[in-house]
Amino acid sequence: MDAVISESRERLFGADGAVDFSALESKLGPALTKTIVTRRWFGSKARTISNLTVADWVRLAPDACLLLAEIAYTHGDADTYAIPLKLVRGSTAGGSAAKPSPPLARLTITPDGESAALVDAMADPLVAARWLEMIAGAETIAGQRGSLVATRLPRFDALRGAAGTVLAPEILAAEQSNSSVKYGDRLILKLFRRVEAGLNPDVEVTSYLTAKLNFAHVPAVAGTLEYRRPGRPAASLAVLQGFVANQGDAWQHTLSRVNEFFTQVTSLAAGKAKGPLPDHGLMPPGPPLVGAQKPLPVAANEWLGAFVEEADRLGCRTAQMHLALATPTDDPEFRSETFAAADWLAFEEATGRLIDETFAQLAERAGALPPVTRSLAERTLKLQEALRALSAWQGRPISGLRTRTHGDYHLGQILWTGADFMIIDFEGEPSRPLAERRLKHSPLRDVAGMLRSFHYAAGAALQAKREEARRVGGGDDEVQWLAPWAYAWYYWSSVAFLRAYLGTYSAEGIGAAFLPTRAEELAGLLDAYLLEKAVYELRYEMNNRPDWLPIPLEAVFALAAEQANLGCG
Repeated sequence: MDAVISESRERLFGADGAVDFSALESKLGPALTKTIVTRRWFGSKARTISNLTVADWVRLAPDACLLLAEIAYTHGDADTYAIPLKLVRGSTAGGSAAKPSPPLARLTITPDGESAALVDAMADPLVAARWLEMIAGAETIAGQRGSLVATRLPRFDALRGAAGTVLAPEILAAEQSNSSVKYGDRLILKLFRRVEAGLNPDVEVTSYLTAKLNFAHVPAVAGTLEYRRPGRPAASLAVLQGFVANQGDAWQHTLSRVNEFFTQVTSLAAGKAKGPLPDHGLMPPGPPLVGAQKPLPVAANEWLGAFVEEADRLGCRTAQMHLALATPTDDPEFRSETFAAADWLAFEEATGRLIDETFAQLAERAGALPPVTRSLAERTLKLQEALRALSAWQGRPISGLRTRTHGDYHLGQILWTGADFMIIDFEGEPSRPLAERRLKHSPLRDVAGMLRSFHYAAGAALQAKREEARRVGGGDDEVQWLAPWAYAWYYWSSVAFLRAYLGTYSAEGIGAAFLPTRAEELAGLLDAYLLEKAVYELRYEMNNRPDWLPIPLEAVFALAAEQANLGCG
């Protein structure tokens, strides 16, 4: 049941009729604690809130403000969340169809008992328009303890277009850890819901790529919003970028390509597709990096069709992004650095902890898994030491460089325009601390993320086939024959991507060489990053989507088996 706050009209409204949110500060904590956990952008649902206090509020309109809520938990560090808040009075306060989400809290205004509600104002058109207005005017708005500071960047006018053009705000529904507003077909603003002191890498890296380097495959930055408070580092609140017309993200586009591939496979007469892959010229010759050293087989081009060219283009754009980020510079935040022993030791220790914690959890849950998944889990658990050895560099020097990277690179972070790719969302993994997300890594970490995303696309499409079969009364066996075909799609897509990535790097990487110089070292680093990503996915699926557990589990087992020289059969 929603919390109800009671407040007097005299305290709640100033002489000008504007809402004085200070009157609600002491009462908002208990009310918001109950409802904030239901919001998609709240990222700590597994933690127990011990206390919620108002760190500050900044007025956006007479009846709306930007609330900064500081949330303490029973364990771990506190978080601060940005909540655009609006007071809605009268009959519309009960939750009308015009509001996309239920109230954060309900109010009773005394002495006459008028009903009101506090709602998330991100979906309010007037508040959405206010964000753009603030950046256009480079405004600074004082809050109770700090200030909201808008910065208008040089490309604002060109990206916004003619001043007289009306850019109607549209709230984008595909929200996760952040919230976004599109302005006509010109601009898009992303509000960072979890606020941390320091420069958000999504602001920092996109500004560097577009303003400093004129990199064309990242949307240009038009402006920013920061929260500043005396004695504390500024915190990024929002970034305004040029809007890129697109046909959706590359994840959905890739899923459609996998399903086209499955349709082609299943249409073969007399079940010929159920034969072994060598009969069709698609047998993988080794890890994808091995396949990338050779020309792509004619059969792979024929079976994967248009996606071969698209994976090739994505590999090219990825290499170009990494080459841009490795451009020689005196800026210490973007200057490339060599690997020190301590750098890899820190990665090795973090990966080791991740493996140990995840495998302990897997061992506890293995008995409850479906038989096939349980068998794979039990075989994988026996290879824990082999996995730890995969990331161990044993003090050997590492060639190549550490640079700034995307940080959370996968198909969902790429826009498909219908002819090319645009790279977005340089925020890094939101669950990691800001300082960790700004660290430099080998660009191979991004490459590993994309290869894992290809594997996920094939696995997700196969999982959808299984679920479809179950809905009509069938079983997994009816679609299991597609599994080697799904792997073949992942493998040859990865090969096409890697061939283009390495080819672009070789052709354009003069002066910004960042990859290891020895082939065995490149393969070892890529496997270590693939392992880190796959184990991270394994832990995520155990806690969120158990039916998807086989996708990362297969990858972890394959890496462990290869390391232990057991093969993957």
